[in-house]
Amino acid sequence: MNYDYRKSLVLVAALAAAPASAQNIAINFDFDIDLDHWNTQNGSTEISTAWNSLDGNGLLDSGSAQVDNISSGPNNGVTLEQCLPASEGQSYSYGGKIRVPAPGLGANDVATIDAYWTNDASCAGNLSLDSTSFSPGAPDTWVTQPPTQVVAPAGTNGVKIRGRVTKFNAGGTVTALFDDVYFGPGTFPVTLQSFRVD
Repeated sequence: MNYDYRKSLVLVAALAAAPASAQNIAINFDFDIDLDHWNTQNGSTEISTAWNSLDGNGLLDSGSAQVDNISSGPNNGVTLEQCLPASEGQSYSYGGKIRVPAPGLGANDVATIDAYWTNDASCAGNLSLDSTSFSPGAPDTWVTQPPTQVVAPAGTNGVKIRGRVTKFNAGGTVTALFDDVYFGPGTFPVTLQSFRVD
């Protein structure tokens, strides 16, 4: 069998020309079996969280994070969040998948993934919020939140990546599921590129 070294050289050249892939630094971002490494905001009593067996990729051996906004008042947002390291001036991207059970979101209700910058590594301080206007429309459907690319503001030493559910009306419950949450330097998500070698 003859080995064609030209094909290997083409493959090596193509890989070398591809941009460096970004790294997701969120831990337990796919919620395979639990919500480990994720916390509710300041121990809020207006939120209920649970592991849900519905998976954003339809996998039977994985799941997602369920966030219920159970606040009694109107215009309240609750978050499931994870503290991660971040540095001022660095470019980052974040996003993920969201599913809202039927009947879906009410008018002005929001389910989104956002990033809250902090001035200390333990995320105890406050700096600013980076959010997106995205919120899934169709109920009972996994929707991918488009990548949001941001630059960490001056003074950043940490960031909270958050699954946020905001309820416009008083009473009742608004629920959203989150999966494949990503945050990291560079551009996400990593897209595999294909090419032919003849």
